[in-house]
Amino acid sequence: MKPMKIEEIILELRQQHRLVPVAALRAASAHRKTMTPVLLGALETVLATPDKPDEAMLQLATYGIYLLAECRDNRAFPLLCRLYGLPRAQRDTLVADMITEDAARHLAATAGESGGPAALNRAFVESTGDAHYRLALFDALISLVAWGEAKREEVAPILTRHFIFSAVQEVNPDDDFIGCAVMSALDFGLVEVRDEIRRLLRTRPSLEEFVDWEEAELQLRQGAESGWEYQRHPRFRRLGKATEECAWWHRSERE
Repeated sequence: MKPMKIEEIILELRQQHRLVPVAALRAASAHRKTMTPVLLGALETVLATPDKPDEAMLQLATYGIYLLAECRDNRAFPLLCRLYGLPRAQRDTLVADMITEDAARHLAATAGESGGPAALNRAFVESTGDAHYRLALFDALISLVAWGEAKREEVAPILTRHFIFSAVQEVNPDDDFIGCAVMSALDFGLVEVRDEIRRLLRTRPSLEEFVDWEEAELQLRQGAESGWEYQRHPRFRRLGKATEECAWWHRSERE
């Protein structure tokens, strides 16, 4: 097959496809040095007018998110924070289910292999986003530990601080965030917030749809890292190639 030119790759990725455009994504990855500025520029253009994005540019930016995450480009991190931190109505129009399906791993992959926890912590501190965005940051921190790119003792204090700030002090209380954060804390074995989880489950009946105390207690008794195997949890799995990661998105588009 004849190699694709840069112009052909861009044209292909600006279009909607019923099937994953594998050839174009592979070619874009192979021409990473040339394509990266194009993909970053597409994201910036979409963020400049999130209410009325150009459809072709949005398509290019969407493929670009997966490609930039695949190559672990930390220049994408602040742009993704802006994108996933948009008000819900704006964000959902742009990324739909990506916020719950892939955002955490996109953020973890682009936060930087050496300074990832610090970058995610800063994003959490500066966040004005909704529960879905804050949970993506929470799970991104866990993902770095699951991938072996950060130590538990480095990440656990950050998770504990933000969990307590958001849930115990009830700053911006949100049952969706609190409930999902409880589940993530349990999957991670975050024993540091055991007492806070106990209080939450006793004082917020609405959290019962997420987990009950007996289940939580059983999990936390097993300790910080035993029994959960969060390294193999689908929610925290290592990000793969864009050709593979885009597959779910195309399936959901067809459904």
